[in-house]
Amino acid sequence: MVGERTNAALGWAAAAVLVAAWGAFLATRQVDAITLAVPAAMVGGLVLGLLEAFAASYLSLLTGGAFGAEYKDILAFSILILILIFRPKGLLGEVVRERA
Repeated sequence: MVGERTNAALGWAAAAVLVAAWGAFLATRQVDAITLAVPAAMVGGLVLGLLEAFAASYLSLLTGGAFGAEYKDILAFSILILILIFRPKGLLGEVVRERA
């Protein structure tokens, strides 16, 4: 008889196979969008990394010791949320054409 753990493992395996197949299907349809998104992701990662490094270094100096380096993540996520609100198309603002 098949146990509860075996059923759970088989369910997760089936879900992983379906998600992988769906991802492969979408990758063939959205190659243009992925190609255009790579430079934007690189710029965003660089900006976020620099922001966190500067926040960890200077946040306590700029706030007179009220906030320390442990608040760098809050600052980074706040900036990300503001970017999503005010620049929903991204930092570079590229328009992606949909294929027919």
